[in-house]
Amino acid sequence: MRQWLKIVLLSCLAGGFLGSKPQGKALKAPLAGSICPTSSFGSWRPGHLHAGLDLSTFGRTGIPVVAVDSCWLWRIRIWNGGYGKALYLRLPNGMVAVYGHLSRFIPEIEATVEAEQDSLCKHEIELYFEPWRFRFAPGDTVAYSGDTGSGPPHLHFELRSDVSSRLRINPLDGYLDLRESHRPRIASILLEPLGPTSSINGNYKPIEFDMEGICDTVRISGGFGLAVDAYDTTLCERLVGIDSYRVEIDGNPIWSFNLDFFPSPKAHFVDAIYEVFAGKRFVRLYAEPGLDLEGFACYSQTISSDFDLLPGHHRLVIRALDAWGNADSAEIDLQCGMSPVILAYRLARDTLGTAAVIQARYATSIRLGFAQGLDQSMASGSGPKKAWQWLDKDLAREGLQRVVLPVSSPAEVACRITGIGGISCEGVLSTLPRSSDDMCKVDFEAHQSWIEATASCDVAPLSLPVMVWSHCDTAVNTLLQPIGRGRFRGIIPLSSCDTLLQPSVEFDYTDGSIKVSETLRILAVLPGGTTWFSDDGILLALHSSEANPLRFFKVSSDSSEPYRGFAGRGLLIEFEPRNVFFPDRLGIDLNLRLPVSNSGVFALRGSRPAFLACLDEQGSCHLTLTTLVPVAILKDVEPPSIRWKGGIEVRDSDRRVFIKAIARDEGSGIDAGSIKASIDNECAVVSYDPDNGTVEIRSRKRLRYGDHRIRLEARDRVGNLSAIERLIHIGR
Repeated sequence: MRQWLKIVLLSCLAGGFLGSKPQGKALKAPLAGSICPTSSFGSWRPGHLHAGLDLSTFGRTGIPVVAVDSCWLWRIRIWNGGYGKALYLRLPNGMVAVYGHLSRFIPEIEATVEAEQDSLCKHEIELYFEPWRFRFAPGDTVAYSGDTGSGPPHLHFELRSDVSSRLRINPLDGYLDLRESHRPRIASILLEPLGPTSSINGNYKPIEFDMEGICDTVRISGGFGLAVDAYDTTLCERLVGIDSYRVEIDGNPIWSFNLDFFPSPKAHFVDAIYEVFAGKRFVRLYAEPGLDLEGFACYSQTISSDFDLLPGHHRLVIRALDAWGNADSAEIDLQCGMSPVILAYRLARDTLGTAAVIQARYATSIRLGFAQGLDQSMASGSGPKKAWQWLDKDLAREGLQRVVLPVSSPAEVACRITGIGGISCEGVLSTLPRSSDDMCKVDFEAHQSWIEATASCDVAPLSLPVMVWSHCDTAVNTLLQPIGRGRFRGIIPLSSCDTLLQPSVEFDYTDGSIKVSETLRILAVLPGGTTWFSDDGILLALHSSEANPLRFFKVSSDSSEPYRGFAGRGLLIEFEPRNVFFPDRLGIDLNLRLPVSNSGVFALRGSRPAFLACLDEQGSCHLTLTTLVPVAILKDVEPPSIRWKGGIEVRDSDRRVFIKAIARDEGSGIDAGSIKASIDNECAVVSYDPDNGTVEIRSRKRLRYGDHRIRLEARDRVGNLSAIERLIHIGR
């Protein structure tokens, strides 16, 4: 029988619905002086892909920002977060050049913006202009660099296909010539088992291989995925991302990737491209099952996406290239095959010693060994290998076998089985006595379509443990496979009817058996459907326009200490497995049945920006999530903290007042839209920097000489209010 190994690779074509990007044209550099990219196009950002280039201003603000081509001012947007002060220029080919984090515009534009802010009495505004209003030639100064919005001083520059922003385009793809000769570097490669029985070097978890230290052949069983940690170095010695990748197996090009552009509506597909392992961020070079990337145009796929590998030796080559063709490559030798499956393995007493009963499938050789006494370890473990006595010859590969070992005292018995392609497994059973302190435990981990059970025992049992569970009201049992000394592994396949699982694992010993049971509440949510979960009255409803595989959530009580600024604990919603995302922005209706005494306004806390949930008098709430993050529902009881910062500044030309304050909230966070300021009971223009909590207040008009009262108020995201006042004096 010929066995096949399939690598799951990415197949993403630029769909016709995206149209084509404009023809590349050489543009002027958008920043006066030295050009130093610090972050590349398509790099990771929380919840989205980076849509342009970040250019360093070396810690300074006020550097002239220039037009990259003949153009006219189409749009200005000013807001407290994101790009801060941003300017949008229309180019002759219909593209839009975006400049973000500006400190100010040229005087005539700045005056127009300031007048609009004064008339609306607000800092955050959005303006559109006619083509004849402000026109520029290549190299004309249009604004000055700054640090508004998020991040330190720098210029964000991006190119969009048109005013509808259908595509974000890589500025280095034929537009900006920032050519350099540095060669990219592949630092490490991550190989990941993708199926429930797939393994890398006998492990069922991802393994990272450092390119400077890898020299041995990697043993692969089942489908696997590939991810790369690589970087490029700019002329100013800053590390940025890679422009493209190529993958070859046995000299055959099987896959290619070019990050030239991506569709704007799918900018939040960042978790489809990047994944985190051991604190590092890798670029995924495969389509993880369940992550639908059809039509995701950041990939240029021109070769077959599927490639079958026969058992045996193969050479994997990965090439990383920058925009100028500089390249680095990494090579790995693969030994592909199939892991054996143990159908029976147990110990029994015999008049001549201890009998081992064993049967395996997909085995090319089976060996048995034994070690007497209480302080031995298996041959692949950390103990002395000479303590193990192995049988001189291989056993038969098929059929149930009973082998008598010359062992009279308590002992451990090891079974080493080699499968197709040299893939092997090894496990240990024992007749050792078990003390009252010796324990067995079982851990469960949720994956896309299965649950992995891992069992471990202080003393190895007499036989392989048996796991029993109910699948769609039908009892199912499976034999756990050995993965080491006293360690075993099994798989529970999942379907839509599995919302409550109660698996039990039984371990046999010479003095009886141990049964470990667990209750797993799995929430399987289908697009457009609703599912009641447990008895806590939690209803989750998923709304999505595209079909998706099952998604699994875990809901539990938050047992940690109360968050600072919150009273009590709440529910913790965790999303499993890692890197799960939805093609469209996700809407979840969450209804909580809570006592009336707990009704009020609640906040959500997570690793990404917090979202709001309000409870009405009946104790129910509605929330909308726009990203998948762990959140806890907790009651925020403390108001924000506000204080004045420094003195006042009076502009000589028109006696307008500028004053700063600091607003922070340790609970749900400051609601930027709630910040208001007034001078003598007339509204003032307010800007807020969420990164450092700085509030800047500007008077709308010329102030008279004498005393003036300034009031500032802010609310947190759940409505708690704080306000401060200050009396200032303007002298002649």
